[in-house]
Formats: sequence, C-alpha cells, structure tokens
Amino acid sequence: MEPLPTLLLCADPVEPKRVDDAYLAEEREAKARGLRVVRVVFEDLVRGRTDDALRFIPQAEQAGAPVLYRGWMLRDRFQAELHRGLVALGWAPLVSPRAYCQSHYLPEAYPLIQSWTAETVWTTSDDLVEAVQAAARLGSGPAIAKDH
Repeated sequence: MEPLPTLLLCADPVEPKRVDDAYLAEEREAKARGLRVVRVVFEDLVRGRTDDALRFIPQAEQAGAPVLYRGWMLRDRFQAELHRGLVALGWAPLVSPRAYCQSHYLPEAYPLIQSWTAETVWTTSDDLVEAVQAAARLGSGPAIAKDH
C-alpha cells in the first residue's frame, strides 16, 4: 500500500508556527484522516527566501515520501523553487513544476484541452492593442478576457 501523502499548507503570516486560518478546516480534516500536515511560509517563498519558507518542513522520514502542496497560488518560478526545496529535503512532490504550470496557465494547458474547450487566443505582452486584435480574431459573441 502506498503511503499517505503529507499535506503541505501555508503557515499563518503572523504566527507561522500554525496553519493559515484559510486552511484550518483542511488541516483538521487531513489530520482526522491520518495525514501528516507541515507548513510552508508563503510570504518567504514569494520573496525568494526558499530556505526560510521551508524552515518548518522536516527532512522526509523516508526518501521519496509523497507531499502535496495545498496553498495560495504561486508564480511558476516560486513553485519550481518549492519543488526543488522539497526534493532536497527528501520529499517527492506529487505535482511537478510542469504539471503545476499546465494547471495554472491557459497557454500551457490549451494543447491538452483544445478539443474540449472554446476557441481561445492570448497574447504574451502588455500591449492592449495586441490583445484587442487577438480578441477580434474570435469574431462576435460572448467572450472571456483573463490574465495569465
């Protein structure tokens, strides 16, 4: 039988020795189901201080122990740093940096979902004229505009 994953939740930004209030119910539920819970300091992670962010995460008791991050969305570079730091501590994150990007950024996901979703266009710059021109290629009708 595969070991249960450890759940990695965000620490409270004021009291990092406890879980962020937004994840308290998940912490209770995870523990009730026999999952171990550890904390990452989100604020340190997104400031590029990965070692500080991981200070409450122990070395994995068994190399390759599964761990699942359940926290605030991360930019891809910070998720990659989190992944790297967890691996260095002996953990095996259940979501790779590539899979994380595919699930969070439409341009990354689109090749996987194209046949099941509406025609989609996007731009990679902040140029509003370019965005309007891209949207015009879709024609008239309902549309959704979203950053990525």
